[in-house]
Amino acid sequence: MRKYLRHFTHLTLTLSALMACDSGDITPRKGEPTLVCGGFAGLECPGDLVCVDDPNDDCNPYKDGADCIGYCEDPGPTACGGFPGTPCPEGQVCVD
Repeated sequence: MRKYLRHFTHLTLTLSALMACDSGDITPRKGEPTLVCGGFAGLECPGDLVCVDDPNDDCNPYKDGADCIGYCEDPGPTACGGFPGTPCPEGQVCVD
């Protein structure tokens, strides 16, 4: 009986370790840079993405200017409608 219990315990621990491994999902997590932009080459972001400074490097865009590399990120939701009737960006619909 002890032998079976020991094997069951080892099997349980092994399966637990395997289940804790990374699933191989390569989708970027929030805050992880995906596309590089800016720098001396002036690389632009595709589509509606905006170029933001990479806070993890030693380059200061206010000091070093256009030589700083950044990364592209989604600008997030924009405000539209309301009292002034601000229009939505192209391709979007304002929902009150």
